[in-house]
Amino acid sequence: MKDIDIHISARRVRRETVWLAVCVLLVEILNAWAIAAYGTPWTELVTSLGYVVAAGIVLYVALAVLRFVVALAIRGRREAAPEQANDNDKVITI
Repeated sequence: MKDIDIHISARRVRRETVWLAVCVLLVEILNAWAIAAYGTPWTELVTSLGYVVAAGIVLYVALAVLRFVVALAIRGRREAAPEQANDNDKVITI
């Protein structure tokens, strides 16, 4: 069986880690808002942390799929666009 050699740059790992942290933080802020809105005890921030992390991962995966689809659309649009004429390409004959 052939080995597949995949290299993921440190920059890409950092970027995806930031995306995941933002997703979890967003869900945690939404959880804090719900706690304040419904008047439940603030210990819910800690006791529901597992649900918050799970919801954050679901949000991260959904955003990753959305980012992938947008990247494919942009790449396809660039490849399908006709080459624009450059002013330097014009030939002047006298």
